[in-house]
Order: sequence, then structure tokens, then C-alpha cells
Amino acid sequence: MSHGSVTVTAPTTGATWYKDQSQSITWSVSGGLITWNNFGIYLLKNGATEATIAYPVSGASRSYSYTPPNSLDTDSDYQIQIVGNYDESGN
Repeated sequence: MSHGSVTVTAPTTGATWYKDQSQSITWSVSGGLITWNNFGIYLLKNGATEATIAYPVSGASRSYSYTPPNSLDTDSDYQIQIVGNYDESGN
């Protein structure tokens, strides 16, 4: 059974975020014959997990509002990762 895929649609590559200002994280889900129960949203720096932004986020949601804290280093090597938890039974 195909599990499908989760794709970050915002922020886009090269987007500029500012500390203490709300930013929109959005994603899409495609393919697969499964029910997405919830998602985890993670902040990566240089490919490694820097912080958990939110978990769990409702499987029905495809967006999340995030305010980067002042404590984050100013850098351009950040990425957003969305990980979905699924129910293969379709329940």
C-alpha cells in the first residue's frame, strides 16, 4: 500500500522569516490510500532537528501559524519538515 507523500508548500526556498513575527507553514498530501491521523512539524538546521514546532497537529489541518522565537540564531540553513502519522486501516 502506498503511504503517499507530504510536501511543504510554504515557506518556499529562500523565504525570509523574522523573529517574533507570525509565519505560515502549509503543506499538501498526495497519493496513497491512507488516513492521516496527525502531523509533526519540525525545524531543521543544517539537516538536523533543531526544534519541534508542533506535535500533534490535526490530520485535517494543512496549515500552522508559527512565530520564530528571538532565541533562534540568525542563519539561512533552516528548513521545515512535516512528518505525517497515518492509519493504514482507513479508520
